[in-house]
Amino acid sequence: MSFLNKSISGLIWNHFSKVADFGLAYLLSIIVARMMGIHEYSVYVATMSIASFMLLIVSGGFDEVLTKYVPYYTGLNKEGYIIYLVKVIFCLRLSILGIVSIVVYFTRIKISIFFNNSNIVEYIFLILLYIIIQSLVNFFTNLLIAQYKTKKVFIINTISRLLNIAFAIILLNKGYGLQEVLVQFIIVSFTTLLIYFLLSPRFISGKNEKFKLSHIFNFSYAMIINSILGIVLGKYTSILLLNHHLGSSVEIAYFEIAYSLEVIIEYIFALGFYGIGLSITSELATHGVSKLKSARTLVIQYYQLFVFPLSIFCIVFAEEIITLLYSSQYKSVTSVFRTFLSINFLAVTLFARDFNATILFSIGKERKVLLLRFLLGLLTVVTNYLFIPTYGAIGAIGILGLSFLIITIFEYFMVSHHIGFGYDFLFAAKVIFVSIFSILVVYIFSSFIHSVLIDSLLYLILIIVGYFLLKIHKSEIINIFLRKFNISNVN
Repeated sequence: MSFLNKSISGLIWNHFSKVADFGLAYLLSIIVARMMGIHEYSVYVATMSIASFMLLIVSGGFDEVLTKYVPYYTGLNKEGYIIYLVKVIFCLRLSILGIVSIVVYFTRIKISIFFNNSNIVEYIFLILLYIIIQSLVNFFTNLLIAQYKTKKVFIINTISRLLNIAFAIILLNKGYGLQEVLVQFIIVSFTTLLIYFLLSPRFISGKNEKFKLSHIFNFSYAMIINSILGIVLGKYTSILLLNHHLGSSVEIAYFEIAYSLEVIIEYIFALGFYGIGLSITSELATHGVSKLKSARTLVIQYYQLFVFPLSIFCIVFAEEIITLLYSSQYKSVTSVFRTFLSINFLAVTLFARDFNATILFSIGKERKVLLLRFLLGLLTVVTNYLFIPTYGAIGAIGILGLSFLIITIFEYFMVSHHIGFGYDFLFAAKVIFVSIFSILVVYIFSSFIHSVLIDSLLYLILIIVGYFLLKIHKSEIINIFLRKFNISNVN
């Protein structure tokens, strides 16, 4: 299989896997939010955020090592190197999990007091067990992704998410709460871990070939720092600061819903690049910067083609969408959601956000990314700490969005310095024109028929017609995917 076909196939199945995984996780959060109510849901979010926060810490930057170096050594036919690398990283992962679990357990009371969350002490064993099992699941997931076996990941993760949803509905309907939901998360994750373990026999029993790992550990150290900075610049730090200042208040629920809804709008089209993106750009980098330049241009066009019009619609009809998904008790989330989406969709559609960092990592410019994110991360935490007591969720999410946008702009120009600029302004102008014209028509129409579903259908039709009239459907990014599915473009 050629590199292009392998990459596109990997991207497509990785995209389906990530969308299904994230989409079903989001569906689970909607179900839990509606069935628990806003106050109990706030407690659930705060507790799960602490678990997710710790999961990011124990990842140790090793997930990125797998997705970068397994394809690299596969291309060199170094099977023994790959087996040795996987075994070393797996042992390090277990060691980190053990150390972090011991530290968290013996400092659980202090952590509980700092984050103003008594659930940490009450559910400490369940939280730690969930972290250990899910961390190992993440390890094997990335191992399969690094081998472009994204179809298997899609099937396994989709089934596990569906089981989580089914069991959560049953438990909550019977009147059970957070503890029982955590237990069923652990059971499903453990089952998933066993399946992944059985799918990796050659890494368990295969013969390894030792080699020097110094260059890999240098990359890993950079990824560890990047993971820490990702925590600082991610939603979990903001939620934990909200928890610290305000306790398990409804502001946490507002932030979580607004953040998750914006992310699913972005990720529904962008998730295919996560995990496998570093594998592809690392291999492309060996063929020269022109390949990376072309790849980034196509990624930006892809985001503009889909994410821009969807974001515009969601900004205008935010209240109707939130009410439809979560019920009217969450209507106050509207302003928080609009704030974050209005800032963040610019970073995604105009500058391809995280894809720039992926390119910089693939060409060995990790330090520049880390320095930039360290400075912005520090500023974000300090500003959030000062603003949250006064402005609550809207202040936290506004600061987070601005940080993402500033980082993206800097990283875009850093990449341009190394691979060249190359921006298709005409393509972007056409997409923006079609999107704005369509939303104006739909907004006027909505004053006569009050149905967000009908509005969305009309908007979709107008976007498709506009793309054909302005010949956007003939763009290279669409042709690539049509060729993959053996479909001819319409002249």
